[in-house]
Amino acid sequence: MVHISDLTIVTSVRQDLLTVDCEITNLSRELFEGILSARVYDGNRCELEIQGQAVCIAPSERQTLTLTAEWHDYRPWSGVDPHLYHIVTELTCGNKCVDALTTRFGFREIWIEGHRILLNGVPQRWYGEWCHKTHTHWLRPEYVRQWYQQLRDCNMNYVRMHTFPHPEYFLDIADEMGILVCQETALYGSYEGALDTPRLWPSAADHVRRMVRRDKNHPSLVIWSVENEMRRALRTMPRAKQELPRLRLLFNE
Repeated sequence: MVHISDLTIVTSVRQDLLTVDCEITNLSRELFEGILSARVYDGNRCELEIQGQAVCIAPSERQTLTLTAEWHDYRPWSGVDPHLYHIVTELTCGNKCVDALTTRFGFREIWIEGHRILLNGVPQRWYGEWCHKTHTHWLRPEYVRQWYQQLRDCNMNYVRMHTFPHPEYFLDIADEMGILVCQETALYGSYEGALDTPRLWPSAADHVRRMVRRDKNHPSLVIWSVENEMRRALRTMPRAKQELPRLRLLFNE
C-alpha cells in the first residue's frame, strides 16, 4: 500500500554527483514512518551506498524525497563504452522492507555550450537515421539489435524514433549497445486532423508527461522531440501555434 511510485535519476559528471528523486505514495489508511535508502550495483558488486532519509507520509498522500551522493570513481556511460549500473531503492519500516525498486541507468550528462552538444564534456557528432519502417519485423527485439548493429557497421551512432514514442525495449537495447536516441511524441502535422481543437491539447500534454515519466532514466536518450512536421499547423492553426511552445516547456518540468 505504501510504495515507490516513480524514480528520477540525475547524474552529473561536472559535479560527480548522483541525485535520485523518489516519489512515494501512501495508499493505506495509516500514517507511514520509515526510511528511504539506495545502493548502486555494478553487477553483483555494491559500488555506492546512499545515506537513508526519514519518511513520514500521511494516508492518501504522495510526496517526493531526494537522495544525493558524491561519486568519483564511476565509469561514465557513452556511445563507445555503454556501461550500465543498477540502483536499488528501498523503503523500510523497522527491519521490514516495505517496497524496493531496481532501476538500470548509466552515469552520463548532456549539456550545450555555444553551438555544440556535449556528452560528458565531449563535443558530439551524431550520424544515423530515423525509425520509419514499412514491415512488421521492426517490432521484434531481435530486429532492433540487428538494426542497431547495422548502424554501427556503417559508423553511425544515432537514431530518431519517428512520429511516436517507440516501445521501451528500443531504449533498453540502445542503452546496452551505445546508440544515441531521439524519442519523439505522436504529434505530427502532415494532415490537419484535430490539431486546432481544444480537446486535443490537454491530451497532448498528458501524452508528453507519460512519455517523459517512462523514458527519462535511459542514458541513451539524448534528445526529446515534441513534434514532427508541424510547419503547416504553425502557419494556419492559431491554437497549435499557441499550444506547441507550452508543450516544449513540459520537458523542463
